[in-house]
Amino acid sequence: MYFCRPLFTLYILHFIFCIFLLFSCNTNHLQVYDLRCEYLTEPQGIDNPYALEQMTEWNYSPRVSWKCKMQNAKWKMQTAYCVTVALSEEDLKRGENLLWNSGMVETDKQFCFLPKEIMRSHTKYYWQIEIICKAKCKTQNAKCMSNFSTGLLAKDWQDKWIYKADNKKDNHLWFRKSFELNKVPGNVFAYVASSGYHELYINGTKADDRVLAPAVSRIDKRVLYATYDISKFLRKGKNVIALAYGAGWSMNNYFEYYGQTKQAIRVQVYGEDESLSLSSDSTWLCSESYSRNTGRCDFMDMGGEWVDGRKYTNQWAKLDFDDSKWEYASELQDYNPTLSAQMTDFSRIIEEIPTKSIQPLSLPSEGSGEVFRVDMGKEFTGFLEAKFDGLNAGDTVVIQISMRDSSSVYVQATDTVGNQIIEEQKQRHIYIARGEDGETFRNRFNFFAGRYIHFKCKMQNAKWKIREVKGLAISSAPEYTAKFECDKDLYNRIFEMDKYTFQMNHTEGVVTDCPNRERLGYGPEGAYQTAWGLGLPCFRSAAYYVKNVRDWADVQREDGFVNNVAPQVSDMYGCVLNGTAILNLAWEHYRMYGDRRILEMALPVGIKWLRFLQKHVENDMLTRYETHGYFLGEWVSPGPVFEYGETEEALFNNNCAYAMTLEYLIRMQNVECKMQNVEAWSVDLQKTRAA
Repeated sequence: MYFCRPLFTLYILHFIFCIFLLFSCNTNHLQVYDLRCEYLTEPQGIDNPYALEQMTEWNYSPRVSWKCKMQNAKWKMQTAYCVTVALSEEDLKRGENLLWNSGMVETDKQFCFLPKEIMRSHTKYYWQIEIICKAKCKTQNAKCMSNFSTGLLAKDWQDKWIYKADNKKDNHLWFRKSFELNKVPGNVFAYVASSGYHELYINGTKADDRVLAPAVSRIDKRVLYATYDISKFLRKGKNVIALAYGAGWSMNNYFEYYGQTKQAIRVQVYGEDESLSLSSDSTWLCSESYSRNTGRCDFMDMGGEWVDGRKYTNQWAKLDFDDSKWEYASELQDYNPTLSAQMTDFSRIIEEIPTKSIQPLSLPSEGSGEVFRVDMGKEFTGFLEAKFDGLNAGDTVVIQISMRDSSSVYVQATDTVGNQIIEEQKQRHIYIARGEDGETFRNRFNFFAGRYIHFKCKMQNAKWKIREVKGLAISSAPEYTAKFECDKDLYNRIFEMDKYTFQMNHTEGVVTDCPNRERLGYGPEGAYQTAWGLGLPCFRSAAYYVKNVRDWADVQREDGFVNNVAPQVSDMYGCVLNGTAILNLAWEHYRMYGDRRILEMALPVGIKWLRFLQKHVENDMLTRYETHGYFLGEWVSPGPVFEYGETEEALFNNNCAYAMTLEYLIRMQNVECKMQNVEAWSVDLQKTRAA
């Protein structure tokens, strides 16, 4: 047999190439990952985050999304997808009893909207994404599954707001309700709304690791509810559901006139097969806890927590606890805020911070050794866990927080501890000892921000000491995704500090100006300034900024004026820049994610805000529209005073912001193809720029 050597060599090379290509295709497997529903991973209890009113019917199509990757660059990332939805994981795997099948959709888009027709409230859904990628050698596909559950419509809330009659506003409360089950249901969800913070327990076990739930909202208008999957905690026979409650942000003086509404909770429990339905009402029992808030939750008076160790018990949420001395809860009749699901990250403990040093302070007038100064090594926002030895029952330990040490220059030095000046700003905790070694103080419903912690004890007799101090850093910031590294260590450290600052100022579901003295979501620093350079590009914060845009809508007055902070209400200093935060945020979110729904939510609010501003335009220039500090210019202007509204600099600054407002509205109208008013606004914009 005769072989042509060149042809034979070509066959061999072709064979080797095919083997290599096949091997390459098989080893560079296609992956689909990071499945999300409304930007969140397996969220529980969703509703429409873009709705300003409470949902009365399910007229909303949730958005699901995914990502895909393959190391082989010759492959296209995605050429088609298919999404299927079912009510059980087993049905989804078998492809049976499907609620919806999108069919194979040829597109590279990595999201789709589930049809609203298949959605119903308090239901768990399982969904699967299959993607297809094509290359010359073959077609590859990949599958992945995820789930989410829906929240409640207005008609599903069969329960009542409940509270403890004659309770002081700063007391922490306990609520509990016993019930029996003939069988353990399938999926069971508890929906908890509270005007303050809560923790949920089932049969003595905390439902999850959330703290300071739910996120802050404008509680006279909207209260967020948290959803808990409690299926695994239930048992056949007798069960107990229990809640710890603290007033939290609702203690702020802006809500003083809402009285008892600041201490109310609302609970609804549904079993998927409807074998369980439990509602909060006057049959629930309640009692004062062993702790309460200190301070007013107000400017430079955020306070802390007072804990009486003599009354401490961890049995109150357990099934066999004797609640015979508890009283029945009262039902609240005159409180009807909009109830919305919290569809953003909850506050959680993200880091345990060990103590750097513990030093006794010299107290010439009181002797030595009674006061200890603890350096935590860095500033943080969160809780404190401290263990003590040698205390007698009734001894009082005062715990004070300071941001800086005594060598610093103090802007607002508020107290002294021994020979140390501290910038406490009334971040003060009180612990009443029960007289046991190892007894522990720990925050639950109020946090602090600082680095130095001072412990002072009024002793009866014996010596005391601190056995252990641990900081628990808390944040509601979403997952951090960005990376930065260069050959200049200073820039690397600046970048890491930016990240950490954002996390430590992202508490209670809102980015605040400072977590130690105000905790307000101001427009510039709390909203769009942090969103531009950090929040949107460096964190998975899409869901958070949807919430924040709605927060700004909630603080708009009927006349169109937008408050200067959100979601809180604050009658303090403000400017056009603050009120226009909703447009800044919505536009930047749209630029980042291409989700037009956020523009649809923000646009009517922005138009109403513009109409308010235009009532105060004279000779093509916006003039001061409010007294009491509004119409500020640059807050940190040069010189000894702030740029108040009477100055030329403030007039210039606010008209620049007014022009920016017009520009954002024009852009948003063009995207939404709602061309009314655009021509007139364009004329106004040119006139303002010319003036």
